[in-house]
Amino acid sequence: MSGKTQETLTVKTVASGAFTVTDLPPSTGTYTYKSSYTSAGYAPVAASHTVKVIAVKPALKLAVSARSVRPGTKVTVTATLGAPHVNRTLIIYMQAKAARRR
Repeated sequence: MSGKTQETLTVKTVASGAFTVTDLPPSTGTYTYKSSYTSAGYAPVAASHTVKVIAVKPALKLAVSARSVRPGTKVTVTATLGAPHVNRTLIIYMQAKAARRR
């Protein structure tokens, strides 16, 4: 299947009566797959199964080249995003802490 929210496919069974389709749900949510068979020689039959697609929380690691530096010193920040990590946008921002008063 193409990942659409609704699609109808016509398939032919193999000798055992089985058939297979593969789907890639487009987003999180609940999807119901329905199958039916109608023939002049048999009573109609239908079956369905529901699949819940959940959001996966990827792992995120953040590392810095140094925890303490002098003003103007370069700090390298490296972020590593776990699966699914291909073609994702990761935002890294810096926020200065308020200076302590003495």
